[in-house]
Amino acid sequence: MFTQVLVLLSFASFLAATPGAQRIIGGEDISIEKVPRQVSLQLGGKHICGGSIYNESYIITAAHCVEYPAEYYMVRAGSSKHNSGGVLVQVAGIKYHENFIRWSTENDVAVIRLEAPLPIGDNIKPIRLAEEDPFEGSPALNTG
Repeated sequence: MFTQVLVLLSFASFLAATPGAQRIIGGEDISIEKVPRQVSLQLGGKHICGGSIYNESYIITAAHCVEYPAEYYMVRAGSSKHNSGGVLVQVAGIKYHENFIRWSTENDVAVIRLEAPLPIGDNIKPIRLAEEDPFEGSPALNTG
């Protein structure tokens, strides 16, 4: 039994030390004008997760964020605040990555289809897709 616990603790330490598994430290508030692709995924009127606008009808988010039926969720876009401003749109459907496993972080991605299209404008824009792979160590902006 002791050996099993020791192996488990060693494995957990290895995972915690894996490059890329670091937490964000020292984040700061920015306005929606700087990240118009950012949305607030809401459940029961409360912010639960962030997401990115793929186009006017689809949002990309983490699969672990959407565990209930689509009709329970709404998306707020175009606002720096999760509880006011911008537009609030009902979620019509959710599709998980086919290999998503809830207890794992692998394939933790879902696509959300909205009931009505988002009004694309200054504060609501689709995410720009990369044209090539970034170099290792390239700076990145994480929002949420």
